[in-house]
Amino acid sequence: MRSVKKISILGAFVISFILAATPSIAQITLELQGGATFPTGDLNEYWNIGYTAGSTILYEVTPFVSLGVNLAYSGMGLDADRLKGELNLEEWDISGGTASVFSACGEIRAHAGAMDVATIFAGAGFGLFHIGLSDIESTFEDEKETSSFASEDQPGGYIHAGGAIPLSPMVKLGLKGQFTFYQIKNEDLEYMLDASEGRSFVSLMAVLIIEL
Repeated sequence: MRSVKKISILGAFVISFILAATPSIAQITLELQGGATFPTGDLNEYWNIGYTAGSTILYEVTPFVSLGVNLAYSGMGLDADRLKGELNLEEWDISGGTASVFSACGEIRAHAGAMDVATIFAGAGFGLFHIGLSDIESTFEDEKETSSFASEDQPGGYIHAGGAIPLSPMVKLGLKGQFTFYQIKNEDLEYMLDASEGRSFVSLMAVLIIEL
């Protein structure tokens, strides 16, 4: 939890600095995003489709390029049936094991179009990821086992592309697709699931873009 608070404070500080240092004539936009997350690679082997939500504040440095900060959270539930098959625990009841990813990233974005017309965009971000996994509870008759995993802070990043149409002169609604990648170093989890350190997922999100 301390790491999550540090990331949140860092992100809020950077956003506040951008707002304070930006001239009043510069265009600043806030993007709110949310949608579904689809695990890929090793993550797809043991976790189900999840959800993601976040926000990005962007400062336009040229008519076609913006810089900003993104804060996001994603969660994916454990595929208990797949895990039981892999570990030969078919008679056991397994619960928990929700994977969570909280990230704070700097972003660069290229875009075409203004606030009052349709726009397309693409971008990339890189920063710090706080990766957690809730306890896995395994129960069979009177026997109960709990597997706990320490959270980690690791570097990661993403690339995305999308488009939006205007709802009003200052508000747009659109869609974007994003590929997110990061690393883990949890040796216990790698040994139990025979998985590599790399993790990735694809997100399909609705976006609401607001000019500030």
